[in-house]
Amino acid sequence: MSRIDIRSIRRRQIIQAAEELAAQRGWAETTIADICKKADISVGGLTHHFKDKDEILFAVLEDVIQRLHARFKETQPEEGTPRSLNHFFQALCQSVDADRSLYLLLLHFASSSIHRPDIGERLRDFFASLRQRDRDRCQEEAHQEEAQLQGSQAMVDLLHCLGLGLIFGYVFLEVKTPPEQMEAEVRKVLQTYVPDHPHAQEQP
Repeated sequence: MSRIDIRSIRRRQIIQAAEELAAQRGWAETTIADICKKADISVGGLTHHFKDKDEILFAVLEDVIQRLHARFKETQPEEGTPRSLNHFFQALCQSVDADRSLYLLLLHFASSSIHRPDIGERLRDFFASLRQRDRDRCQEEAHQEEAQLQGSQAMVDLLHCLGLGLIFGYVFLEVKTPPEQMEAEVRKVLQTYVPDHPHAQEQP
């Protein structure tokens, strides 16, 4: 019979409690006392796992990053499936709806990074790894053709910026526009500003 790792369970309870509180009120407004009450643990019990609030902060940040990696992987089209704006919008919206608190935490950490360079550096490393992953896939799809590859890399950067904007809109601004309408509006923008662009043409 396997032995139950009580220490890991308690550590997980603390991290989960801290995440729930931070998603609701932000990290600055979350206190050690709040976390202890939420996790049903004494201050002494908490400090047995984490020496201070800052250590909890980075444990939460790493947990959020791991969960985001899994979520963003789910938004990728399957191998051999053509990329499309419709898939991009649909997948991202479904991901936000499935775990809104996760994306709230991402926004909280992003805002905290203005005053915390260490948080900003970790988030930049995370998004750099995502961009590299998507660029590698684009490189495979471009069949090593340099002109296509350069365009694909720029597309990855643009989609990542667009994705962060959508997350901010859906989570913080509570935008309700459905994904299919988002795609239609993007095509209208292309028709207006880049009328000869192939993606500006309406789909049949």
